[in-house]
Amino acid sequence: MKKLLLFLPLFFMAFPVFSQDPVPAPGPKDVAFLCDIRVMDTDQPSIDFSWKKDRFAAEYEIYRRRLDQSNDVWELLTTLDSSASSYKDRAIAAGVGYEYQLMKKCERPDISMSYIGTAYFATGIGVPPRSVRGKSVLVLIDDKVQPLLTDEINQWQVNVQKEGWNVIIVPMPRTEKFDKDAVLAVKAKILQEAKIHNTITTVMLVGRIAVPYSGNIRPDGHPDHTGAWPADVFYADTNGKWTDATINTDNNPAGQQPTREQNRNIPNDGKFDQSSLPSDIDLAVGRIDFYDLPVFFNKDKHATMFDSEIQLLKRYFKKNHDFRTGTFVPNRRGLIDDNFGSYGEYFAVTAWSGFSALTGTANVSALKWYPTLTTDDYLFAYGCGAGNYTSVGGVSNLLGFSVNKTNAVHTMLFGSYLGDWDSQDNVLRGSLGSEGMNLTTCWSGRPHWFHHKMAVGYTIGENAVVSINNQPGEVGYVSSVIVNNTYPNGVILTAGVRGVHNALLGDPTLQMEQNVNGSSLTPPQPPKNLIIESLPTHKALRWDKSADAEGYIIYRTSSTLPKASFSLITSVPVKENFYNDSVTDNKSYRYSVQAIKKKVSDKAIYFLGSDTVMKRATITSVDDRISEIEPLTIVPNPARTFTDIDCRMMKQPFTIHIVNSAGELVKIIEKNAPEIVRWNLVDDCHTTMSSGNYYIHIRSGASSYSRMISIVQ
Repeated sequence: MKKLLLFLPLFFMAFPVFSQDPVPAPGPKDVAFLCDIRVMDTDQPSIDFSWKKDRFAAEYEIYRRRLDQSNDVWELLTTLDSSASSYKDRAIAAGVGYEYQLMKKCERPDISMSYIGTAYFATGIGVPPRSVRGKSVLVLIDDKVQPLLTDEINQWQVNVQKEGWNVIIVPMPRTEKFDKDAVLAVKAKILQEAKIHNTITTVMLVGRIAVPYSGNIRPDGHPDHTGAWPADVFYADTNGKWTDATINTDNNPAGQQPTREQNRNIPNDGKFDQSSLPSDIDLAVGRIDFYDLPVFFNKDKHATMFDSEIQLLKRYFKKNHDFRTGTFVPNRRGLIDDNFGSYGEYFAVTAWSGFSALTGTANVSALKWYPTLTTDDYLFAYGCGAGNYTSVGGVSNLLGFSVNKTNAVHTMLFGSYLGDWDSQDNVLRGSLGSEGMNLTTCWSGRPHWFHHKMAVGYTIGENAVVSINNQPGEVGYVSSVIVNNTYPNGVILTAGVRGVHNALLGDPTLQMEQNVNGSSLTPPQPPKNLIIESLPTHKALRWDKSADAEGYIIYRTSSTLPKASFSLITSVPVKENFYNDSVTDNKSYRYSVQAIKKKVSDKAIYFLGSDTVMKRATITSVDDRISEIEPLTIVPNPARTFTDIDCRMMKQPFTIHIVNSAGELVKIIEKNAPEIVRWNLVDDCHTTMSSGNYYIHIRSGASSYSRMISIVQ
């Protein structure tokens, strides 16, 4: 695979506090690569890209990789000259998702500047569902809020279950002020539930759940805002090492002392040392929290501040319900209210390219947030300007959000101070309390967020994971590359990349659209009663039909590990309720069958998938095909808690296969030397075996031994 091609060797840096670049420069829309995509599902399928010629473009480059291999280096497909305005990729396969990186290389000798604009797309024809095993969302809800939101949470649960989610709801103590023990308790609960339910991919925090803090940072560039920032990424990271021993903001130089007590960070105070992620985050975490927003308090409507908070939560879940059920279906278009313009970091650049990729270039407009969003509806909106905790310059302050509707579903805001979202009357966190349909938001600019995977059914939470883990370069996503008098060697601006301050506010289970062409994004019912018959020439699979499926896709793995990777073996969905897999080797296989529905747009064709039905194939290679079997000594038999398998007669490495009475492989034990092997009566998934008869087979080369064992529980 070829490396990402750039003008010059690059260095990475964090940009200083906001100031005007002395060199005139094009604006974010000029730097962005505005491109349209169209999927052609014909006899000669293709992915078609088109764009308006840029008179400053010197050449274009098109890169690609598989969507399920998003950690791979981008592979260069082609380089086009300055006259190009389209590209057609015909080398695509059905049932495969693709990710594209498009780059335009521009030269401005009139202002001694060069730049590279980028665009990202996720697409394909028949992109498989996101999960083989199913998906679960863990809801941690403020225990004081929960009894007052019973109807709203129940309705939300019904909605998301229709979308294929398994829901686990756990109350947690309301924590209004920073409490290190409460933070650790929340993390412990997440890890505990994730261990019990290995399908948990997403965590939603509702109400005043303890807020973690970490780092000694100032991603907005202001020295007086240096210190620990709120860090929900701590909850999203299941295996990183977080410490609280070294950072002491009391030792910061003069002028870099935190002005808010919450930002102060000293050893052993419960606020962590890390300023950037210690490891990639694993879970999508979203927060819905309207605590300490007095601007919304109305003494004529609310008895207390807590009453105001509850009413905001009720409003949020009402508009969430309206969006999911199609009561509100926004126009697929984007609004950009950019009050920084040609300032050197081009904060709005990924809004221009990203919204265009998802909605079409003709549907993205530079307009004012208000009054536009009071009356008109948009799927996406981005606003940026010089800010403070309670406002975004040129966009609105929190009071404006409290009295006006924001009829944009997925929003991004950017400006100084407000990214520190745990402050009183914070405009970022509080914006979700507005009327209208604003359901998600984030602080995008330091770093930039990338939403392109929403085109193939990824949730906003999954796109948050992608954006938070992003490392711009040969593997990750680049907002732009600038070469000018200030940066003669070229620069990829990376302020805030992988920072602990990155957070999604809102419901992380939401998709780009919950209603497409009049139909909701509801997966089909799962198939049932999978039966697999091992025959000499193939494995014959049969199952009971799903009532509303448009077809079925089948996955297979030869591993018995609980988290084994399944491979899709049907790139074109099966219409019948049976399938013959022509495998004749001596491996044991597990299969997963999933019902699907097709979702079609001009941007991508992808499948919604049901829960799967899984089963192991019978292992004829170990059982039926053993011709001469020597007796085997196992004690005790019957067994209750364990049995010892005498393998001292084996003279070379050997394998023990344990099979249930249905012929399904439940356990594999591999050994290199003769010994007595103890089996604790659990399968490869660490599940205790139920009562019944099992068969133990040992094989090494030409030697085979077998014995039945009875388990009595």
